[in-house]
Amino acid sequence: EAFSGQGQTFYHGHTYTGNALACAAGLANLDIFEREKVIEQLGPKIERFAERLEELKGEDFVGDVRYKGLMGGIEVVAEVGSKRAFGYEQRIGAKVCRAIRKHGVILRPLGDVIVVMPPLSICLEDINRLFDAVCQGLQDCRGLLEAAGLEGQRNDG
Repeated sequence: EAFSGQGQTFYHGHTYTGNALACAAGLANLDIFEREKVIEQLGPKIERFAERLEELKGEDFVGDVRYKGLMGGIEVVAEVGSKRAFGYEQRIGAKVCRAIRKHGVILRPLGDVIVVMPPLSICLEDINRLFDAVCQGLQDCRGLLEAAGLEGQRNDG
């Protein structure tokens, strides 16, 4: 009942806890991380990731960016100054993600927050490619975002 109202969604995932094949794959992955020094190489990647996310703060319709390491979120809002959100039923996050996908990058929304979580093995060039696609996708949606923001404003007032 807690998630049955309009605009309520229960997001959930699944786990492979106790699955022998998944455990073997996980152990092999940890071996690769150690052998290829994946963790030790994250510093410059995290720095570039943060720089590119911070650049988005000045973009129209970006209310905020949040990140820790290589996990980030881009909040898409109807009005930047007040951080007025789009209506849930407008599904703006999903529409922006579809536009970004046309530029070769697959991301997912959680509401109107675009989730950005590249693999730890990503290279600096691909971080730039990722955020170039995000910028292009946001630009492609400009007309849609303007219209949706105005629609929400009419519905509020």
